[in-house]
Amino acid sequence: EAEFTYTYTVTQADIDAGEIVNTVTANATAERGDDPAEVTATATVTAEEAAPALEVDKIAFDQKVSLNDEVTYKVIVANAGNVTISGITLDDALMADADAPEAFTLAPGARKTITYTYTVTQKDIDNGTIVNTVVATGKDPSGEDVSEKATQTITAEDADAALTVTKTADPAEDVAAGTEIIYTVVVTNSGNLTIKNIQLTDALMAAADAPAAFTLEPGASRTITYTYTVTQEDVDEGQIINTATAKGQEVRNGKDVEKSGTATVTAEDAAAELSISKTAAPETVNAAGDKITYTVVVTNTGNVSVKDGVL
Repeated sequence: EAEFTYTYTVTQADIDAGEIVNTVTANATAERGDDPAEVTATATVTAEEAAPALEVDKIAFDQKVSLNDEVTYKVIVANAGNVTISGITLDDALMADADAPEAFTLAPGARKTITYTYTVTQKDIDNGTIVNTVVATGKDPSGEDVSEKATQTITAEDADAALTVTKTADPAEDVAAGTEIIYTVVVTNSGNLTIKNIQLTDALMAAADAPAAFTLEPGASRTITYTYTVTQEDVDEGQIINTATAKGQEVRNGKDVEKSGTATVTAEDAAAELSISKTAAPETVNAAGDKITYTVVVTNTGNVSVKDGVL
């Protein structure tokens, strides 16, 4: 009888396999006669129970971001279990395909860092935050999915919703009754949030000329043009002062945003003037007692209305 003892160091592949199955073979040469048949013996050692696990962390280095800012994200994937995880891929809505890594493998304790940039959009500013989740998914040695996720939230710059309204008139002076004025109203989003459901109200604008409710992103404008015919009342007043008001709701919090613009048109100089005529019928009388009918016509030949006339 002979006894042999030796040591073996367990590998990660053994842990991944779940057991170590090892066979020893013995053979010998007989001093006389036939050699003995070869014999084998097998010993099986079970590994610790598999506990596959991933850890994912997502870090952003920016806050209070503005439109078109570039945000740098860092995603760290670590194997927090005791078996190898292979074929790991990332699912991240903000990560461009060109930045996504090819499927990778992590042994227990190993980690991989992926860094990429993302450009802030107007939608992000309108929302007020950028909430993004990355999901890492791979397979353990038995072919089962292993998945973990991490979420990072970035805040956008403070809301500063604003509209600008300008109103111009052509012609803007020396108008007479019956003159057609072309009014031009320009509504501009001068803030940092999209404004929706913008409606324009203007006392001189006909309903048919009023635009349907519209939306403006920051920096965008909408121009509305319409005509108005000067009345005698306008000329009597000496000027036409008119205001256009735009009102909508900013999309982040739904708050109302309102702004007005005013245009003043001056009337032609006042030139009040009367003319009068008087006729008699008949023009010839024959005797005392005949009746004469007088007709007096007073005409306003000026350009403004007159009142309190006395004849």
